[in-house]
Amino acid sequence: MALNDHSVAGKSGAHDFDNTTKIIHLAMAIVLTLQMCIGLLVHDPQTRFFLYLHEYVGIL
Repeated sequence: MALNDHSVAGKSGAHDFDNTTKIIHLAMAIVLTLQMCIGLLVHDPQTRFFLYLHEYVGIL
């Protein structure tokens, strides 16, 4: 096996991905976390703002 081959026992770090992949992954993590937190506030009928915010973040 060559030294550069990535196997189960080999080391694979974040340097294997390009910057675009890292940015997309970070953006998805932030948006999905925000979506779940806002989802906790949607159940109250008096807070329509959170419902709209939940929808727009979901579209994002």
